Amino acid sequence: MSIATIVILSVIMGWLGTLVLQADINRVSFLDFIIAIGGAGLAARLLAPLLGIPIAAADSGLTLSGTAVAFLGAVTLLAAANLLRHGRVLCRGRAA
Repeated sequence: MSIATIVILSVIMGWLGTLVLQADINRVSFLDFIIAIGGAGLAARLLAPLLGIPIAAADSGLTLSGTAVAFLGAVTLLAAANLLRHGRVLCRGRAA
């Protein structure tokens, strides 16, 4: 498993994670995107091998279970960051 695979997977899953937890996708913060990328990367690099889940197979590319672990890592870390910063998991837009 290469570092490039983990980086590409982390960016894609981080982007999807921010889309899931943001109420207004036109106001997604760059910090939220970076947090989600970090969560996906940590889950792909640290959590998946502990659980025995391969991120990438040599002949078939990315695995579905490895992609799901990275997505759950992105959503979990972003939800925890939103909970600490805003007091709620789903980040709503500012009141006008």
